[in-house]
Amino acid sequence: MSIDGVGVKVSSCILLFAYHRLRLFPLDVWMKRIMAEHYPGRDPALFAPYEGLAQQYLFHAYRSEHGRNG
Repeated sequence: MSIDGVGVKVSSCILLFAYHRLRLFPLDVWMKRIMAEHYPGRDPALFAPYEGLAQQYLFHAYRSEHGRNG
């Protein structure tokens, strides 16, 4: 995260996709919205030990259902 523009979310994505760290759950605006709507008061540990896989399925399902623009 010492590189300009690389924060927690991008670092989490790199570790999840390039290094298969399945316990990571990159949180962006979309994932915060999904968690708030479908799992209020819960955190990504709900999906342990496959948080990263759950994140991908949740994101894909939500965007497929709601279209590209939300």
